[in-house]
Formats: sequence, C-alpha cells, structure tokens
Amino acid sequence: MSGKKKVNTYIGKMSKSERVAFFSNLVLMLLLVVSFIYALFNCFVAPISSSTENTKSNYMLTAWQSLLGIIVLSLPSVLKKFRLVVPAYLKIVLVFYVLAAIFLGEVRHYYYRFEHWDTLCHMCSGMIFTVLSFSFVYLLNAGKGLHDKMSPGFVALFAFCFAATSGMVWEVMEFCIDTIVGCNMQKFIPMVDGLFNGGAGREPLLGTDEQIAAFFRRPEGYKYALMDTMYDLVVDLVGAFIMTMVCYALMKAKKARMDEFVITRVKETETVKEIVIQTVVTEVGKQTAVAEQEKQPTVVADELCETAEQEAEVEQEVASTAETVE
Repeated sequence: MSGKKKVNTYIGKMSKSERVAFFSNLVLMLLLVVSFIYALFNCFVAPISSSTENTKSNYMLTAWQSLLGIIVLSLPSVLKKFRLVVPAYLKIVLVFYVLAAIFLGEVRHYYYRFEHWDTLCHMCSGMIFTVLSFSFVYLLNAGKGLHDKMSPGFVALFAFCFAATSGMVWEVMEFCIDTIVGCNMQKFIPMVDGLFNGGAGREPLLGTDEQIAAFFRRPEGYKYALMDTMYDLVVDLVGAFIMTMVCYALMKAKKARMDEFVITRVKETETVKEIVIQTVVTEVGKQTAVAEQEKQPTVVADELCETAEQEAEVEQEVASTAETVE
C-alpha cells in the first residue's frame, strides 16, 4: 500500500471524535514547534529587562513550556505503544488545555493580559489530574471489578489527594524554575504600570525607590506573591473536588462504564485481533495492486486489437469505394 492509502486507512478507522482529536492535536503540535523555535532564537537577542513581556526570561519560559506542551500532546501516542488507550474525549481535553495554558497563556501572554486566565487553567489542571488519578487506580486493578474491590468513597478520596498533591508539586516546580532560571512562573513580579520589568526574575523592578516602597507598604503589595501561589492551590482543590464528585457519581451508578472515561489497558485478545485485521488489510491491498498491474497489459492488448480491427474495416471500406468508382 502507498503512503497515502495507509494514511487514509488509518484515518478511516477513526471515529468522529478521534478525528477531531487527531487533527486538533496535529495543528497545535505544529504551532508549538514553531513557537519553540521562535522563542529559542529570541532567548539570545531579547533584552534582559523591559516594560513589556518580550524579555529573555520570558522567551526562555516560552521555549520550556512549548517543549512541555509537545511532550504532553505526544503522550497518547507513546502510551499506545504500551497498550494503554486514552479515550478520545480526554485527548480533546488535553489539546484544549495545552492550547489555553501554554500556547495562549505563555506564548500569547494571556496570563498578563487577562487577570483570571491563570485561575481558569489551574482549575482545569485540577480536573485533569483527578481523571488521571482515577485512571491510575483503574489500571492497578486491571480494569476488572473496580466496584467490588474498592469502595467508591475510598477511590474518590485517593483521587482527590492525588490531584491536590500534583498541584502542590507543580507549584514547587514553578518555584525551582523561577529560582534557578530567573523566570516569573509564580507571577511574583507585580504587574503594575511603572514597576513591571517584563517578568525578569533576577532584575530589579522598574520605577523609583519611592514607587516600589509605596507599593510594598500596602497589603496588596507585600502579599502579592503569596496570594498568587495560595490562590492557585485553592483553585486546584476546587477543580479536583468538582471532578472527584463527578467520577464518584459515575462509580456509584452501576450501569456506568468507567473504562469509557479513564485510561485503560488493551486486552491481549484485542491486540491480536487488531494485528490480524491490519495484516489482512495489508494483504488485500497487495493483492489488489498486483491484480491491477496484471490487468494493465491485457487492457492494452485489447485496445491494440480493437484498433487493428478498426483499421482493417477502414481499409475494406476504402477498397470497396475504390472498386465502385472504377
């Protein structure tokens, strides 16, 4: 089979939701690759400090976040090699989360342009980590008898704690990156006109000493960094709690199939079946191609015979016409 036919066959086997996930993932992946290259180049030419977001530290952060987004979008394909299946809806959710948190948030600077953009992204991350924690429990139980082996309340409690811990680990990672690289992931640099230095974590604030002292003398000044971190953790907990309640309700409903909402492992029989189907499709494609190649000389020979017969008929008509004229 040609490359084009293989792609058409691969896409043709997808459901409508899987096609949406595939093409949206592909488009966003290309955007992140371009963003990574662009940010990496600007890391060497951008100013260290500025009143805008176009600083060296921000471009370093953009490059790192773009790379992280590419890794996240590649995870479903990597997990498939280990016979782990990510549901189509979760793939779409990951695409939209990476779009909002990384491409729009960091690349397009929505975190600086819209006050509550960071809040929205943290709430979504809490929900996603909750689904991943339910998937983790489901995989440990091999996807069999989850209701019988563990109570829904215990699984929900574990999922909530897992999501809360993941949010805390993310904040620790932000602190480490800000400390080591000098970025502004924790948004501790005041986004105030006259003071904002473009997110350069190792450079002094803009403005005079009097302006800086006046800002940090007020509660909104000396609590600025603390409020951002604690607010992110609280929003993570809210998102995790909402999704925990949703998954808990699904587990309590005996008719609900959790394997439609979490990451599952493909059974060995299904893997063998898929391999057999793929082998059959490949063999049929090869046989069709061979038949077409064998058919072509026969068609050419038939066309030549028809042409010879037509020429003979024309010659006979010409001869008969000549005899009539004589």
